[in-house]
Amino acid sequence: MTGARRAAALVFLGVAVLAASAEAQAPAARTPSATPRAGGTLSLSYHPEPSALTTIATTAVPTALVASKIFESLLAYEAGMKPMPSLAQSWSVTLRL
Repeated sequence: MTGARRAAALVFLGVAVLAASAEAQAPAARTPSATPRAGGTLSLSYHPEPSALTTIATTAVPTALVASKIFESLLAYEAGMKPMPSLAQSWSVTLRL
């Protein structure tokens, strides 16, 4: 067997093994939870590691991605950036000229 054919056979074998492994794990991944539960533990791995856990000290993207999983905002936004309540129950806007 030539070097090129041997390399092609090894690549094909590797792809076949990965495909079989993914297919074996797929049914468990597709099974939905019967009833969502509140609470629990969130395990998250993100690289690069955030430099802080709150966005008050930095505007770095890794920090913002992690902080959004820890803290909840006063308002949430619908499509078109229309504000809607999140933690705040109500609010008012005062225009001063």
